[in-house]
Amino acid sequence: MQNIVRELLSKRDLRHLAIIDALLQRKHTIKELSKKLNIQAKTISLDIKDINNYIMPIKIAISYEGVSLIMTKNTSSRYLYNQVLKQSREIFLIEEMFFRKKLSVPALSKKFFVSEMTLRRRINQINKKIKPMGIAIDTKRMQFSGGNNELIQLLTFVMSEKYYSTSFYLSEKELVLLDALFKEVIPNIQLNFPDLEKMRLLVCLRMQLIRKGEAVYSNNIRPLTCSVELKEEIDSHFGIELSEKTLSYLFDQYINAGFSFDCQKMPRDETYDKQKEEFIDSLTQLVTEISQTFKICCSNQKELVEDIYNISNTNKKCMSTIYNRQKNFLDNLPVSLEPISIYLRNAIDNKFNQQLDKSRVDEITYVIMTHWQGLIRDISHSVGHILVGVFYDNDIEHTNFICNAVSSVSPVDVVSIIPEEINLEALVKTIAKLDLLVTNIPNIASENDKVICTEDFPSQQDLTNIRRKILEIYNKRIIEMIENTQTGMPDNQASFLLVNKRLISP
Repeated sequence: MQNIVRELLSKRDLRHLAIIDALLQRKHTIKELSKKLNIQAKTISLDIKDINNYIMPIKIAISYEGVSLIMTKNTSSRYLYNQVLKQSREIFLIEEMFFRKKLSVPALSKKFFVSEMTLRRRINQINKKIKPMGIAIDTKRMQFSGGNNELIQLLTFVMSEKYYSTSFYLSEKELVLLDALFKEVIPNIQLNFPDLEKMRLLVCLRMQLIRKGEAVYSNNIRPLTCSVELKEEIDSHFGIELSEKTLSYLFDQYINAGFSFDCQKMPRDETYDKQKEEFIDSLTQLVTEISQTFKICCSNQKELVEDIYNISNTNKKCMSTIYNRQKNFLDNLPVSLEPISIYLRNAIDNKFNQQLDKSRVDEITYVIMTHWQGLIRDISHSVGHILVGVFYDNDIEHTNFICNAVSSVSPVDVVSIIPEEINLEALVKTIAKLDLLVTNIPNIASENDKVICTEDFPSQQDLTNIRRKILEIYNKRIIEMIENTQTGMPDNQASFLLVNKRLISP
């Protein structure tokens, strides 16, 4: 899946992104950055000054220790990528071409403070990148040519990355009218904020193509309607006549493209074909295999398969963005969830015979992990309780307090128990029944490194060690559970590869 949006940017912007990407991983020296990115040290120093001009309140600091990103509490990597797009001339040019009518090369070159030749050269560079999508900028008519859906797909990613909310480019009145339109046209669906934002953007983009006379209407018109009063308001404010044809076009991607609003029914319309049926069958088999592997049930299997199908169907020609939110989610999973995500990626790969690219595999993995109701909770219960014994020789109240502290630091299902022993010899025998013993008594003998000795109250490092050990036990059980389902399977069919030790690192 080609990273179209990133490739649209200028060489300068791409250098800025490379520096930001590197510093988000760790601190570097200028020399290290120069070697890693193959950029001259002097250029990197100048680029850092430029970046600092537009990423405030975040700052790239240079000291004797190296170059590092100083983040503020209310910002994240998403903000950094957002700011890169906001100052990109290429992205601004695409927006101007899409949202402005009656543009000309001379007028646009003046707006950009460049010569007409420079502007045409920039447009030619953009066209080289978007040509594989089947769209281009026609400099004679000064408009986009090609398929509507592909153009909307490009603008969807650009706008989603550049703006946090549709309220940045839609007025309060426009938002109210759009929301009223959704309630009348699709009254049976409850839209949450993220879904509402996506629909607002999609309809806004399609409205713009109607206004510019560039909409390509489908012959498959759906009988959608809304009140006369709302039609008049939309016409007055947006300059669009809401006929049956235009309404069908505005909601085409959600209806004609196979997207189902009704979670009780998988789309089966005239666009449905054998390939889609096979895809749905494979998804159903995949969910069943995951359930069997982890010995859990999927209470919303039908809806989950539909969600994966809908997202894959509506995004079948999508591109990666400079900030891929699904990849960011998967890359930042805690240690306790990483074996599960690795298994899911490999299971998806094998189910579809390695025919899906990495971005599509990540997309399906993300949907499974987030849309499968109670997935992580049920896997944790299936793994079973991790038994942690707490034995302190102060008093029972002190020990109970430590029990609560141990339970609070664990991200998985932990049962802290207090061994009722009257001597250390008996305690050693009890340890064999435990997964871990936490105590303040030094030199208690045990096998398999089952004892962590702390002060009378565990230090921060003690709590870290306890958490690490519990995660190690949890991950080991997850891996054993997965490997048990792979026994006897050929290597090319096994859905899980042995993970390395970093999975159990803090």
